[in-house]
Amino acid sequence: MNRILLVDDELSILHGLALGLSSRENMVECADTGESAIRKGRQEKYDVLIVDLCLPDMHGFDVLRTLKAGNPQLISIVITAQCSRETASEARKLGVDDYFEKPFHIHSIKDAIARGMQRRALAET
Repeated sequence: MNRILLVDDELSILHGLALGLSSRENMVECADTGESAIRKGRQEKYDVLIVDLCLPDMHGFDVLRTLKAGNPQLISIVITAQCSRETASEARKLGVDDYFEKPFHIHSIKDAIARGMQRRALAET
């Protein structure tokens, strides 16, 4: 089962993604701040992090850096309403697996998770 941590302060996106991704294959947990995401990520090991860049208490890249430091195999997906060349470039430097501008389609996120899990499985063999 894939353990997914969703981080977004927009509750409609958070709950919509959680509903759309929850399945027999995916266990989804949510956080609406960077601090709560980091706390959860330190308590549990997640397979996938989906994080918004603009959080009320910190930048999504800070959440990503912190959680990847303790879990280098973490598949990371960034979602943002403020897409720019700078953030896309920073995402690449941080090893983000996928980057989506809001609004996005749930199927794109599902496909990104599947690709990330395949890459991780290949890297482990």
